[in-house]
Amino acid sequence: MANPQTEHGYTKVANETLEKLIAVGLDGTELAVVLFVFRKTYGYKKKEDAISISQFEKILPVSRKSIITALKRFQAVKIITLVKKSTPGKNKGNIYKFNKNHDEWKLVKKITRVKSSAGSSEVFFQKVVKKTTHTKENNKRKYTKENKAREIDLELTDLLIEGIGRNNPAFEQKYIRGSPAGQKELQSKKISWAEDIEKLWRIDNATEDQIRFVIHWVFGGKINDKQMEANNFWKSVVLSGANLRKNFTKIVGQIKRDICAKNKTYDQLTV
Repeated sequence: MANPQTEHGYTKVANETLEKLIAVGLDGTELAVVLFVFRKTYGYKKKEDAISISQFEKILPVSRKSIITALKRFQAVKIITLVKKSTPGKNKGNIYKFNKNHDEWKLVKKITRVKSSAGSSEVFFQKVVKKTTHTKENNKRKYTKENKAREIDLELTDLLIEGIGRNNPAFEQKYIRGSPAGQKELQSKKISWAEDIEKLWRIDNATEDQIRFVIHWVFGGKINDKQMEANNFWKSVVLSGANLRKNFTKIVGQIKRDICAKNKTYDQLTV
């Protein structure tokens, strides 16, 4: 019978930190990632530690992609800090640090319940709402030639470009597999489209998971471990970041109707 005792080792974490993390509403992978960071840092009385993805994989029963995505989310919202990237050729991994100053965390999670027209079923949409402080700094544009777009916005833009190319041979031929001039033009589009992605979460209050889910739903991709086919109508409409943002609410509305028609509960947008 298992009988863990603190004298055999323990990880010291402040109750306030645990309460704040509970309030965020982490999913299973995110919770496992942050607990593992605790174990590798506070568990050894350290503030930071070099942790490779392979170390996460040995402990967490999830895919490598899920681990990387969770780490990127934590970095984006400033819950986990990437102190230093690993040196090429060495297997020590990136150096990570948990940010215990929860006042610096940028996002909190809220749950919005939307009643289904199909009866007693309810559709749950998880919303990540950005904390706002009214300062001149927050009113500045995030995207300029001098400032780089957020890593996650660019990642979602890459997902959008990949989806368009997979369903639009002309786009793929011209911009993805085309001439250097075409690929250069695509890079310009990418920055512009990343602005649209940024506006989706900053202004329209869409979450990263919702945006990712919608892109997969439109162009085909894995949703909840199920391979989805591209939507024949929307894949021909969403041909840019601006089109995605313009039609986002309509697409979400159709997703809701489809799920309600199948009498299912939509607990959380995951891909």
